[in-house]
Amino acid sequence: MLKKCLPLLLLCTAPVFAKPVLTVYTYDSFAADWGPGPVVKKAFEADCNCELKLVALEDGVSLLNRLRMEGKNSKADVVLGLDNNLLDAASKTGLFVGQKRRRDRGCKRSRRLEK
Repeated sequence: MLKKCLPLLLLCTAPVFAKPVLTVYTYDSFAADWGPGPVVKKAFEADCNCELKLVALEDGVSLLNRLRMEGKNSKADVVLGLDNNLLDAASKTGLFVGQKRRRDRGCKRSRRLEK
């Protein structure tokens, strides 16, 4: 009986041990192997003990259009790559909120990105 229940018990407790995921919508050159994304991802995951999921789109316009289509159901926690020309249109969507700068308790004070 225990042999049958143990795998089920392990399956049920797996999400408890899963790392939190931070989803970042960004442009493709940031997330590319030759861009800064992989280095940032590695450093961020090491500091914050979480998974950084980079969702790469073509450019800032593509980012904004995807956010408009998804609306409040967007999976993005952070959007990286909207330039000054898109900020007004982005703010009119009502999907963005202001954020005061603060450090998360799980992250180290500072970190140099090393290649």
